[in-house]
Amino acid sequence: MTKVNLTNGLAIFVLLGLALSFAYPAFLIESGSPKAIYYVMVILPGLILLCLDGAVFAESLKSNRGMQLVFIMLAYWCMTLLWGSEGVAGSQFRRMLAVLIYLCVVWHVFTHYPQFITRFYFLLFVLFAVGVFWSLGTFPSVKILLGGHRLGNKAGFGQAIHAAHYYGVFFSLALGFLLFSKHRVLLILSGAVCGLALLAIILTKSRGSYLAVAVAVIFAAGLYVRHYKKYILAAGLCVVLALLALAIYHYYPAFILSRGSSHRYEIWAEAWHMIQGNFWLGIGLGERPGITARGFAHAHNLYLNIWLTTGVFGLLLFLLAVGWVVARAIRRPLNKVAGCLTAMVFFLAAMMTDSQQLINSPNEAWLCFWFCFACLAGCNAVNAAPVLAK
Repeated sequence: MTKVNLTNGLAIFVLLGLALSFAYPAFLIESGSPKAIYYVMVILPGLILLCLDGAVFAESLKSNRGMQLVFIMLAYWCMTLLWGSEGVAGSQFRRMLAVLIYLCVVWHVFTHYPQFITRFYFLLFVLFAVGVFWSLGTFPSVKILLGGHRLGNKAGFGQAIHAAHYYGVFFSLALGFLLFSKHRVLLILSGAVCGLALLAIILTKSRGSYLAVAVAVIFAAGLYVRHYKKYILAAGLCVVLALLALAIYHYYPAFILSRGSSHRYEIWAEAWHMIQGNFWLGIGLGERPGITARGFAHAHNLYLNIWLTTGVFGLLLFLLAVGWVVARAIRRPLNKVAGCLTAMVFFLAAMMTDSQQLINSPNEAWLCFWFCFACLAGCNAVNAAPVLAK
């Protein structure tokens, strides 16, 4: 077997593992810890692939400002462990390495093996659709899928929010392909995934995610107008979304308000008060701030949490890294990046009302956010060529 065949095989294996991890997160997550399939199908073959493509990886890293910025950001976040508690530093450092490995693997595969990416999304959407139908079937106790145990009135607040973030990413990815894909089969499949994911988001009753979905739809409509100059269709999409939201709120107010007050302003006010005492350097990555407002333990706003734990410099580095990859990716062909761009915008909006931290044990937000970041950073490599071409 030649090196080219081996590396292509490893890239396919990694993409298969990513598709399974995305479509069926319970394969990845159990009591907050990663399961074996994640290591066997994503991390281990990904590390082998990085070793085989070491020279290519290093050369690409030298020319990719987005990845350089995220390396600097993670290094600074790691430095904040020095003024945190000793009991947190070890676990957070391991989690930091896990994020870095995952980020590098996804970025490398999407940068240098683009010939497999369309098939990856096709498989991902098929697995997701099958999973949603399964979760709505007669086996809700089978915890292979999020929908089987995180939708409906009995789902806890945290579970509903995690589920809404997960389904919101799928909705945003599918919406990007639905509006810009040139593959007919993928376009049809994206439409089905959009509908299923939107239904699941509504069932979570997560109002912050409702707002994030609206922001993502408006952003996607803006991309559509800019690219195709079809203002009526884009405006119609936004109007339909607004009317749907108003209709649900008017005719089913109990559905929207069934979870009661979110107490976000009280939580954010206390978080801001704590930030003022640790404005520049923060309290240390991974530290739990102990916010007591309404009995909540964290800021329920990722930006405030980053500011509180890593200081204003940590927040600015995060915004710079994300802003750089988004600004660069938006100039690329939209049929390749619209899905991840829309998903990133969804996350940036959703993180304003929830999400604790991005350096954590693998969970839905962790998996999806760093995936979108790596994909967009890969799109910035304008001159990247498939390894197969060498």
